[in-house]
Amino acid sequence: KMMRCDANEADFMGSNLTDADLSYAVLKDANTKMVRLNGTELKEADLTNTAIKDADVEEAADKS
Repeated sequence: KMMRCDANEADFMGSNLTDADLSYAVLKDANTKMVRLNGTELKEADLTNTAIKDADVEEAADKS
């Protein structure tokens, strides 16, 4: 599954990014070990079918 998150500021740790633009970063769940979004650590289990709530982004998860 592919996930798309609107994150202007995000620190992607151990993740393979298809898009270098962090505004629209495409994440592959298989390659995403840990994502830090505005200081919040999100493990890959939390990224699957989970909406990422943020002060700037109401819903960042795109269920394809």
